[in-house]
Amino acid sequence: EKDNLLIKGNGTTTIYGYGAGNGFFDVKAKGVTIQGIVFIDNNPKNNLTYDGSVNGWGVRFAGSAAQGGVVDNCVFNNFNQAVVVSSCDYITVKNSAFYGGYATKLINDPTVNKEQGSKVISVMGSHYITVLNNTFAGVVLDAISIAGGSGDAKILNNTFINNVYSIFF
Repeated sequence: EKDNLLIKGNGTTTIYGYGAGNGFFDVKAKGVTIQGIVFIDNNPKNNLTYDGSVNGWGVRFAGSAAQGGVVDNCVFNNFNQAVVVSSCDYITVKNSAFYGGYATKLINDPTVNKEQGSKVISVMGSHYITVLNNTFAGVVLDAISIAGGSGDAKILNNTFINNVYSIFF
């Protein structure tokens, strides 16, 4: 674990794969920046977010040990959860693009989960999150999901195309 680390691609640096309950980068240090990398999930339909589980994420910032992280100028293709922020403050996602994803039809049946699908940027229990100058294109359930115990989020100058919910909070 190293604080203030820069993980930098050249804009065409590509990482393929998928997480089965895990992800590509699990950040455990303060001030880590991930920049200029293309992430492609090879098997997104088998990693749907359902009932609060986190499967197949690209980058995760979890806990106070990972605060101050940045995702900058990256591309995420077909992720159900591209960036996960959990109990971690001062995270910035900027100048990035998120393509693809999945969402089911809404089901009018109180005995089943009515919605299932991608939550591209998933924030829970976190504060001072900035989402700036990004593009979210694809039929995703939530492009940005700000959930339980989160606050002070800044969501500025983003483009949302064909999302079920652009911002859910």
